[in-house]
Amino acid sequence: MRRTWPALILGLLLIVSSCGVSRSAPSDAALDGNDTETEETVSGDDTTEATAPPTTAPVEPVPTPATAPADEVAVTADLGGGMVWELTHGELNDVVIPTWENQEFVTLAFGGVVPAGFYPGVTYEHLVGEVLSRELSDLGGEVADADTAAARESLSGLMQSWFGGSSDPGAEADRLYAEVPYLPFVVSQQAKQTALGNALLESGDLTVDAPCVRHILLEDEAAAQDVLDLLNGGADFAELAAERSTGPTGPTGGDLGCAPSSGYVPEFAAAVDGATLGEYVGPVQTQFGWHVLVVDRYEQSDLNPGDAIGQRVRARLEAATVDVDPRLGTWDPVNLTINPPADEAGE
Repeated sequence: MRRTWPALILGLLLIVSSCGVSRSAPSDAALDGNDTETEETVSGDDTTEATAPPTTAPVEPVPTPATAPADEVAVTADLGGGMVWELTHGELNDVVIPTWENQEFVTLAFGGVVPAGFYPGVTYEHLVGEVLSRELSDLGGEVADADTAAARESLSGLMQSWFGGSSDPGAEADRLYAEVPYLPFVVSQQAKQTALGNALLESGDLTVDAPCVRHILLEDEAAAQDVLDLLNGGADFAELAAERSTGPTGPTGGDLGCAPSSGYVPEFAAAVDGATLGEYVGPVQTQFGWHVLVVDRYEQSDLNPGDAIGQRVRARLEAATVDVDPRLGTWDPVNLTINPPADEAGE
C-alpha cells in the first residue's frame, strides 16, 4: 500500500523553508533523544504563521540574478555516477520570476516581502530534487499518479486556508496554483519524496547500525576542553555529565540513546559520524553550546522511510562537489544547503 510520507527536506512547506533560513535543525532537546520528533516539527508551526493574515504591504521585489543570460549555469553538482548535474538561470527563472512577480502569492505566503533567500532556496530545492530522482532510480522506483495527486491535495488544503473568507476557497486555490509556477514545483518535489519512501518500504532495506551516543553540553569552549581533559585523564563520563552538563540529559549521564546521526544538528552529526568507537570527541560547537561526546556502541535500528530519505539525501550531498554562482549564494558543506550572498542574508 502506498502512503504519503512526512516531508523532511522538501514537501509542502517549501513555501516557508525558502525564507533564507538554513535547513531546520533540532533544538537542544532534540539532541537528547526522546523529544527529537517533536522538536523537528518546526516547519509545522511556520505553516500557521504563513497562513495568518498579512500585516506588511506588498513591495516590488528586485531579483538580483535575473539579468544573467538564461543559458548561464547557476549551479553544478557532481553527485556521483559519472554525470554532473547542471541547472541554468533560465530554468530557475522559469520558476522564480513569475512567482516573485505574483504579489497575491507573495502577500499570502510571505506577508508581502519576498525573502532574500528565496532564490537560493529554490536552487537548493532543485538540487535536492535531483538527489531524490537519483535515489528513486537506484531503487527502481517511479513517481505514481497517486503520489502526485496526494501532494496536490495536501497543498490545496494549505492554500485554501489562505482564502478562508472566499465563497469558494478551492477554486481560489486552483486559480493561484495555475498562476504561480512554484506551486506545481512543490508538488512535483513532494511526489518524488513520497515515491522514494514507498520504494524504500518495498525494498525492505531500512535497517541501519545506529550510533549510541552520550554527550556533555557546556557553555563555552574552555569548559568543554576542561571536561575533555578530565575524561582523557580517567574521569567518569556519567559523573561529569551529572555535575557539569547544562543539557537535560546530564542527570542520566548524558545518554542520547541509539539513533541515526541524521537526527542531530549538522555539526553534532558530523562529529558523531567521524567518531572512533569509545574515544572522546570535542570540543564540538553547535547552536546550543559546546559538546564533548562519545560513541559507546552501535545497535541495529529500523528506520521509517522519512528518516531513511533524510539519511540518503544527506549522504549524497556530503559526498557531492557543488559549485554555485556567487550571485546566488555559496554552498555550505556543513549544513548542506545554499546560503544567500552575505549582503542579502543580512537584509
